[in-house]
Amino acid sequence: MPSAEIYAKAYAQKPEAAEFYKFLKSMETYRSVIGSEASLVLSTDSELFGWLKRAETKGR
Repeated sequence: MPSAEIYAKAYAQKPEAAEFYKFLKSMETYRSVIGSEASLVLSTDSELFGWLKRAETKGR
């Protein structure tokens, strides 16, 4: 199934499904761009920082 079709189906479902698909695609991009020896400096208003912060809060 082409990725565009999967993406379209994700948006046709619940908003949570679309958000999760967007999150997964972003994580795939970060993985391919950032090496294991890299350091990141994130702005507090960046999307990745927000995801990490929400994950930390839910884990408590």
